[in-house]
Amino acid sequence: MEPTFSQRLTRRYLRNLGWLRPFVSLETYQALRYRVWYGERLPLEHPVTFTQRLFVKMARDRNPLLPLVADKATMRDYAEQRLGTGHLAEAYAVLDSPEALRDATLPSRYVVKATRGSSMHAFVEQDSPARRAEVVAQAHRWFRRRHGERHGEWAYLGLRQRLLVEERLDDGEHAVPPDWKWFCFHGEVGIVQLDGDRFTAHWRNLYTPDGTQHDATRHYRPGPPVPVPASFGAMRRIAERLSEAFDFIRVDLYSLRDRIGHSLLSRTSPAPSTRRPAPGTP
Repeated sequence: MEPTFSQRLTRRYLRNLGWLRPFVSLETYQALRYRVWYGERLPLEHPVTFTQRLFVKMARDRNPLLPLVADKATMRDYAEQRLGTGHLAEAYAVLDSPEALRDATLPSRYVVKATRGSSMHAFVEQDSPARRAEVVAQAHRWFRRRHGERHGEWAYLGLRQRLLVEERLDDGEHAVPPDWKWFCFHGEVGIVQLDGDRFTAHWRNLYTPDGTQHDATRHYRPGPPVPVPASFGAMRRIAERLSEAFDFIRVDLYSLRDRIGHSLLSRTSPAPSTRRPAPGTP
């Protein structure tokens, strides 16, 4: 059941109440957020849907690996330990402050990411002092965000914000390549999500682990039929290798012409419209 208009407004307001989190337990906070989002009680002891399980996971999971993979810089070390070298985009710098970006030695094209949180990145297509100044100002805003506090996510609470500067991956035509997201449960893929045109006309397709396109939707309209790439099987093996130590984790991969690009390991946030259990849900 979709949230009502009043529930959506309340949910939006609650997102600005991160200050409340330190005064209540994580279980209480997640139960409150779930109540506001969906208008019903969170079944902490017997979650059924995928979304319910994610809320309970955020409230109770203390896997010591979670903080490691929640940080984009330390995640790289974990991925290389599990996979060996050659699977990640080249890292040019890890910076402790936005101002350090001004004097960093970098190529003409790169991407800057906040190491803690999501949707905090800047693509630099042609490096220049003016462009760096823009990114520095943007990064100062990223550093002020309280990502873990807002969602009550334990894995983020003790992380310090830094900047990761990496190789700019594209599809050969300076466009962001399709983003394959592998939802893994106990080391096995349950469902695959493909996102395209994320910064223009975002669309999303869902696939079974064998590459069959699913007719379900999640948040965004379906895109054009996209045949799975030749690297689909290799991506699946990488995702399952990286996810073996977790009951649930999402592995993000880019499939480029000649390689499997940047593998980003992350815990996905709960989705308001995700109501049915995902295949393979523990």
